[in-house]
Amino acid sequence: MTESYTAEVVAEEAALGQVGQGDTKKIMGTGYDVSYGELAEIAVPEETASYKPVPYPELVHNLYKMSNEVLTPKGFSLAGERYRCTHEGNRLFFVHSYQNGDTEAKLAIAGRASYDKSMLIALSFGLEIGLCTNLCMWGDITVMHKATGNVVQHLQDQTILQMHKATSGWDDMRTDRDDMREIDFDVDEGYALMGRIKAHSAKSKSAAARQLVTTKEWKEVQGEWENPTHDHGGRNLWTWYQAFTFRFKDLSPAHQLPRHESLHAFAGNVLHNHRIAGQIEEAETAPANGGERSVNDILEDLSGEREVMDNEVDDR
Repeated sequence: MTESYTAEVVAEEAALGQVGQGDTKKIMGTGYDVSYGELAEIAVPEETASYKPVPYPELVHNLYKMSNEVLTPKGFSLAGERYRCTHEGNRLFFVHSYQNGDTEAKLAIAGRASYDKSMLIALSFGLEIGLCTNLCMWGDITVMHKATGNVVQHLQDQTILQMHKATSGWDDMRTDRDDMREIDFDVDEGYALMGRIKAHSAKSKSAAARQLVTTKEWKEVQGEWENPTHDHGGRNLWTWYQAFTFRFKDLSPAHQLPRHESLHAFAGNVLHNHRIAGQIEEAETAPANGGERSVNDILEDLSGEREVMDNEVDDR
């Protein structure tokens, strides 16, 4: 372990949301911030025949090693790391962010683990946005495993695979971000979309994936949508998305990744439908050409793909 990997120690008097490198680290949920070195001070439970705990330092150290092997050769460099514990250290949520030329976004790896068997070890990949450090986790929770058997080897194999996929999709993630900025909403349209995501996610089998469950959550997201804390480029789908991710920082570790996954599935559906609408408009105005797709072709694709995406949201 080299010194450059070590997160800064958080002073007890430091205000939450203003700790760490350059005072730019933000709240990642309830609990308390710790440094990488302090993870080793948390007692690891004993191994049993059916339970093999993965020490937090070992989990993080392996992530360092794998990122050096996969991300560094592709131009990604570790730019920040944050660790947050709850339940007397028995639950951990952490984020590593990697810079690669984009002035606003970094590649983010968010992870969770526990010593009290309350949740599976899991990792997800996405973007971390600017000084607000909002997380935008693209797609599914991609690496998940029970603390049993050869859990460490399984996690290493799957993490390496997903790192390759994340770097390959780096440009696609940023394209989605830019396209979301092109979909303008007024305030009332944002309210309507809040109602839709609440209704759709209410069908989820996982309570952790449901959006805007309480009045408090609704008011917080509504307030952030009406008066954004940070400028995300106007009132559009991207700003609406960030109103949710800003509120997610107050979630418990167990709820962080499922809530991000649910949000992105819904917003991705909205973005997809907008792109299809653009293709239909182009098809209607373009001159007849045997090589171009017809409006009926596009509508048939939309019907099938939308059914799949709706099922994905419902299953979360």
